[in-house]
Amino acid sequence: MEGQQDKEPKMHGDLVVNPNPLASQDVSQLSRSKILAPPQVSDPPPHSPPPPPSPPLASPPPPPPSPPLASPPPTSPHSHVPGPLALHLPQPQSGNSYVLKCAWTYSIVAFLITSAHALIYVRALVKGGEGKEYIEFLSWVSKPTCCTSMVISFLLQPTNTKANYVVFLHLQYIILTLGSEICIVLLAKLKLEDVLWSLLRCVIYTALFPIGMRIRARISRLEASDLSDFLSLSVIKNGLFVGVGQLVFLALSSVQCENEKSLEGESWYECKRSLYSQTGLGFQVGVATIVLLLSGIVPSKYLDRHVLKVEKIVAMDLTVDEIVQVICLTIAGGCGLFLLGNYGVKGDFSNDAEEFFFAAVTVTGCVAVVVTAVWKAVVIHSEVISDEKAGREPESTRTLTGEPLTELSMFWVGLGALAASLFTGLNIASAVINSRITKIVSISSAPVVIVVFVISVFAQPRKHDRLTMNLLRAYFFIFAGISEGVLGARAISRGNFKWTVIHAVRLAIDAVLFHYGLRARAAIGRLSDSELHEFLTCHLFVGGFKMLAPILFIVFRSLKCFIEREAESRCRNSNACALSISSYLIIWWFLGLAQGSIKKEWRDQLDLSIEKVVTMKISWRKSIEGILLAVMVACGAFLFALMTSKQHTSGLVMTVSFAGLIAGIACFVSEVYTVTKEQVRNRSSDTQLERADPTRAVERVDCCSWWYVGAAFVLTSSYTLLQLTYAIVLDDGLLMVGYMLLPIAGGCMVISGYLRPKDEGLGKKILHAQFFLFGVLAAVLSCIAYLRQGQTLLALATLGRIPIWLVFYWLGLKLRRKAAQLQPSELSDFLCRKVLLGGISGMAPMVFFGFEALSCITSNGGLTDDSCKNTSYAALFLSVYVAMITVVSMSSKVISRAERGAALTYEQVATLKLSRSQKLQGYCGVFAAIASMYLFSVLGVQGKPNKAITYLGGAGFFALAFSSLIEGYKLSRSTSPGGSGELSTTTTTIMPPANQTEMVQTNSRNGLIMAGGLMSERRLSLGGIGDNMVVAGMV
Repeated sequence: MEGQQDKEPKMHGDLVVNPNPLASQDVSQLSRSKILAPPQVSDPPPHSPPPPPSPPLASPPPPPPSPPLASPPPTSPHSHVPGPLALHLPQPQSGNSYVLKCAWTYSIVAFLITSAHALIYVRALVKGGEGKEYIEFLSWVSKPTCCTSMVISFLLQPTNTKANYVVFLHLQYIILTLGSEICIVLLAKLKLEDVLWSLLRCVIYTALFPIGMRIRARISRLEASDLSDFLSLSVIKNGLFVGVGQLVFLALSSVQCENEKSLEGESWYECKRSLYSQTGLGFQVGVATIVLLLSGIVPSKYLDRHVLKVEKIVAMDLTVDEIVQVICLTIAGGCGLFLLGNYGVKGDFSNDAEEFFFAAVTVTGCVAVVVTAVWKAVVIHSEVISDEKAGREPESTRTLTGEPLTELSMFWVGLGALAASLFTGLNIASAVINSRITKIVSISSAPVVIVVFVISVFAQPRKHDRLTMNLLRAYFFIFAGISEGVLGARAISRGNFKWTVIHAVRLAIDAVLFHYGLRARAAIGRLSDSELHEFLTCHLFVGGFKMLAPILFIVFRSLKCFIEREAESRCRNSNACALSISSYLIIWWFLGLAQGSIKKEWRDQLDLSIEKVVTMKISWRKSIEGILLAVMVACGAFLFALMTSKQHTSGLVMTVSFAGLIAGIACFVSEVYTVTKEQVRNRSSDTQLERADPTRAVERVDCCSWWYVGAAFVLTSSYTLLQLTYAIVLDDGLLMVGYMLLPIAGGCMVISGYLRPKDEGLGKKILHAQFFLFGVLAAVLSCIAYLRQGQTLLALATLGRIPIWLVFYWLGLKLRRKAAQLQPSELSDFLCRKVLLGGISGMAPMVFFGFEALSCITSNGGLTDDSCKNTSYAALFLSVYVAMITVVSMSSKVISRAERGAALTYEQVATLKLSRSQKLQGYCGVFAAIASMYLFSVLGVQGKPNKAITYLGGAGFFALAFSSLIEGYKLSRSTSPGGSGELSTTTTTIMPPANQTEMVQTNSRNGLIMAGGLMSERRLSLGGIGDNMVVAGMV
């Protein structure tokens, strides 16, 4: 026992320190939980340092003088085996740190969130039971968040067995369950039925608590490395940040509906649909989060056995376990999409059947997730018991036979035929019965049927026998011929010859597309086995079903006006928007199919690197395709914003729809022409093209193209032009538009500073002129406008912005010079990834927020309509937040990797072992995230202006600005390794070989693998907030 105790890791507070970090690198792929499986030893990872030459590894030396890598890992059931975490260069003195329990702060936060459920009932009791029914619904809104927080509380400190913490958990659980039930009984005035239901729930709660304590005790016996990963990644990152963050967002959005209705003087009953949708989504997210948390204690090798593989789904070669997973996950996904599509729908249920249907969808989705989890748990537990009895090591992931797939299962062909038949039946029913419901369903289901039908056509591209081809033609005749014929006949019977011509033209277009589709099918069948396998699995199957998710969401969203029983004209506009957006998504999918239909050697010749895009060394056809794609995407975003419009905007909808559709079709035709031309050129060539080397040297970039400089200059100057117009006409509506354009113009100004960092000639002169127009002239024009309106204080405040802009511009020039001093490889990566891609990624949500405000303005009383001020201010603050995050993220990469040093990890966040500045940034970031979630829920809300939006948005702005100033201060004080500052420590993360292989395979095509980025999911920093912020991910 003494020998074993000497090998235990040393404990320092909440962390376990491994006294010999290099010794832990010889042990990899250990079981995640020694509860379910004994620790097994496998081969050392390839990054392990070589063992010392003496004594040899073949003969284990005596324990005391054993070198680190020669000693076998302890196999005692009471010993901790540290897993691989990070190897620091230079070697740290204290070794690796493991998290054994999270900070008390998280427990207090979870306690406050959990107690909110009982406080809702206490508030109702204080008011004497007023609004009892609304309080009941409000409690259901908060229940998913509170229950998930309670589960997280059980897992935050599993090793803490002190009496005070155990009492704390008991108290938290009692407040959530017994406290709430007592309030419910008192509100019901001791009615027998309510008392019995409360007693039944209390019995269930009493049975669940010891189960939670047993799970907590089992987790406490995990290995130190496994427990650290579980707490930092599963509990803190996936559970608290992502899971609870989404639940809080859903709760805020649902409460916002009630606020809107109260401002409009309507009853909260008009929000019952939104409350039911939010509650259903919340329970599904909560159940999924809890399942994800508990799966963190299962050995990874057992989990890998039950991961659904695309190849097996495509070939329909599924076991019973996999069939259960597919069915349950499909049901859960469908229920979630239905609730998400009805999210935000206003109005009360017309009858009890509708209310029961929403509740049934919620229960079905949650039960499907639970059944999947329980089934996998039972199967994995039986496998663990079987392996323990046989005394064998868990096998790795089951692999396929290795033979590439050359055709999909007949199941998918039959599914396409069934979908086409059902679609035709709906069209016949809508023509004969003339029912509004059948007409709506047939129109809304058209995009879904198209995707499934295309998958069935290309499912078996090497089958060209007469039977197969005749069946495909029959499917097309059922899908297009009969449907268009029936609809055309109905139009003729009604004397509507315009729609008769439209149906005839559509049938002709469908026939042409089907003809060329069969020719493309024959060309795809000539691909090699491996290339055909990639096309069928990645481009056709995965790409198609990835398109189905947003299409279904759009379809459910378009049904919102029908459910709310709005006017026919508004529902027609909403349906037109949904069909147009679905068409854009299908065109996007068709572009991927066209690119995947040629050989990989030829496709590599057509691929564009990001370096070529940055320098605009591309053909004119590719440039036009990019512009057309941007137009199509912009039209789709604007149409999505118009879907919630309450006014008649059919002319605007049709104009934007046709503009995006023409741009998408033109882009697709250009891509098909390029692919066909490449096929003809390579087939006529006598020599075989060599496969492009993925490891070839990539052209380094030191400046961006002048095209981007000009585009940024135009966007920035548009703000100045708008201020000039406002100073002349004095229209308050233009002032609101100027506020909406300000974040975009400011972001373009920052991007312009980094586009050509080494250009001290014309590029710098253009930058000075751009800043003068944006920072000085625009402020002067605004000041003149305010003086003309007699608002002297606002005029002085506007002039006060000029010195602030000058200070920021001076700092920007310093960072620009610092960017010019980066190493060529780092400068190229900075310009390509952060400036161009990061800048565009930041502009996208800002444009979307602007479209939300613009759609409200165009569909109501114009720019001066007060009913759109809520949406406009929310969009303004959200755009400002995104602009600030983009600027900080971009500026942080100006500092070289050596100067930035080691990034903040989730292990540090879990224990809150942070510096004072990091804690301040964290508090500000959390507050800004909550403010942004509230503002995002306000988008689309119309009614009387709400001052809380301005106050909360301004507070979030100052919090984010303060955090950004701290980050800028730290960047300004960073020192290089060769300077006078302290030596920065770089971190090289050790990963298991399986994860390394998977990540390299995923990123090999782009060649973006860097030594410091192999474990980016462990890092958390303001510079990478685009990948870590929950709100940005949901947007």
